[in-house]
Amino acid sequence: MTEQRGFHGSTLPCCECSGTLEYQGDVEKTVKTRVGDITLKRAYYHGCGKGLLEVEERPYTWAWR
Repeated sequence: MTEQRGFHGSTLPCCECSGTLEYQGDVEKTVKTRVGDITLKRAYYHGCGKGLLEVEERPYTWAWR
């Protein structure tokens, strides 16, 4: 089952400086589980010296990187 999540357009407004964050591509993360490895993809946005990733545990919740 594949669920598309994370991409919210080519740009997003920055919460900290009111600038613009630009979509840079997807970032992959592999997690080990009891049933095997799972690879997650998240949209990555960058601008104003910071990066932004959607948090896997709570969709549409963002974390600064």
